[in-house]
Amino acid sequence: MKDKLFNTKSKRLAALSAFTTLLNHPGWILFVKIFDANAKELERQILAGGNEVPEGMMDAYRRKLEALRECINCPEKQIKDLTPVKAGDQPELDPYPTVDELKEKRGQPRG
Repeated sequence: MKDKLFNTKSKRLAALSAFTTLLNHPGWILFVKIFDANAKELERQILAGGNEVPEGMMDAYRRKLEALRECINCPEKQIKDLTPVKAGDQPELDPYPTVDELKEKRGQPRG
């Protein structure tokens, strides 16, 4: 689905703008407050549940809490996913240092 919604640069930029605007919209801010209150209540029920709440119900509470958190974080996640990565911001994929980096770290002259 995303491949059709964000398949061009203009679509990605429009979506990025829409999600950024959404974060500051009074309706979204109210929505987040409601979801936060619901999440806190679910957390309270999960913590207070103990042995009195059937395990199946606790699992349902946990799934609902996870779904609430995903909804609250959705615009930020979309913004992060849609923001173009700059050449200098690309993560280093090679976990091992180069010989020169090792020498520099050890205080040896590069060579």
